[in-house]
Amino acid sequence: MRVCIVGAGAVGGHLAGRLAAGGADVSVVARGPALDAIRANGLRVEATDWAFKGRLSGAESDPARLGLQDVVLVTVKAPAIPEVAPTLMPLLGKDTDVIFICNGVPWWYFGDADSELARTARARLDPHGRIAATIGLKRTVGGVIYSACQVEEPGVVRVRSPVNRLILGKPDGGSAPSLQAVSDVLSAGGMTVEISSNIRKVVWDKLVVNMGSGLISILTQRATGHIYSDPVAADLVRGVSEEVASIARAMGENVHSDAETRISYGRNSKHRVSMLQDLDSGRQMEIDAQCVVPLEIATQLGLKLPLLNVLVPLVRMRAEEAGLYSRL
Repeated sequence: MRVCIVGAGAVGGHLAGRLAAGGADVSVVARGPALDAIRANGLRVEATDWAFKGRLSGAESDPARLGLQDVVLVTVKAPAIPEVAPTLMPLLGKDTDVIFICNGVPWWYFGDADSELARTARARLDPHGRIAATIGLKRTVGGVIYSACQVEEPGVVRVRSPVNRLILGKPDGGSAPSLQAVSDVLSAGGMTVEISSNIRKVVWDKLVVNMGSGLISILTQRATGHIYSDPVAADLVRGVSEEVASIARAMGENVHSDAETRISYGRNSKHRVSMLQDLDSGRQMEIDAQCVVPLEIATQLGLKLPLLNVLVPLVRMRAEEAGLYSRL
C-alpha cells in the first residue's frame, strides 16, 4: 500500500514510522530542516516501548514528485490545510482517500450544509472553499489521534504516551476503501486504531481534552502535569471541560468531560500540549479550529459559558501578541 504523509511534524512523523513498520510504502511531503534531515538520515521515532529508524520511500517538498498514492494522510496544522490542499492533486487517483488528522473542529464538520452556523465555521476553516473544491467530501476521511508526541529535533520524534490511539471515520458514517487497510497496517506497526461510525462525536471527545487543558496551558505556559497538580488550575480544567462537553451535547453528541480521570492520571505528565508546543516554537497556532469556532458554535446555540467566554479571547490575544494568529 502506497501511503503519503503530508506534514512531517510530531504526529506525521510518528504515523510515518508506524506505517513503515507495518509494511506500507511510505513517503512524506515536508519542507525545511525536517525534509533535509529525513533525506540525509531517514526518520527516527522513539516511544516508551517501541522505536523505528529507517529510510522512507520518498521525501519531497513537491507532492508531484511522489506519484499516485493509495492513501494520503494530512497531518499539517489546520490553518495550513487550505494552502496545502490544492497541491495534493498529483497524489490522488480515482480511489485515493484523504485522511485529515487534526485537532479542533475540522473543515469538513458541517459537510455541505447551508446554515448560518455552517457558513460561519467554513469561513474560518476553509476560506474561499479551497479544500472542498480540490479534495472534496467524497474522498475525505476524518481522523482523531491521541498521542503525546513532539519533535525532538528535525527528523526525530519522541512519543511520551504509552498508549497511542487513532480513530478514523467517514463524515457520513459510511465505509471507505482506506479505513480497514490503514487500520491493519498501523496495527501491525503497534498503533491502536478504531473505526467509528460517528466521527463527529470523536471530534468533540478530543476537543474536551484539548480545550480543557490547552487554554490554561497556553496562558500559564506550563505542562499538563503542573496544571493538574495545582488546585486552582485543576478546577479550571474541570470547569472548561464541562463547558466544552455541553457544546457537544447541544450539537446532539453524548459527550462527557471525564476531567477527573485526566487529572488523576496526568499529575506527573511533562507533556506540553500541541498548541503550547507551537507557541514555544513560533509556529502558527490552531486558534480558530481549537478555540474560536467551538465558542462561536456555542454563541449561536445560545449557550452561556462564562469560562470559555473569558479564556478563549485571552488565548487568542496571546497568540496574536506572539504573531502566530491573525483573526479574520
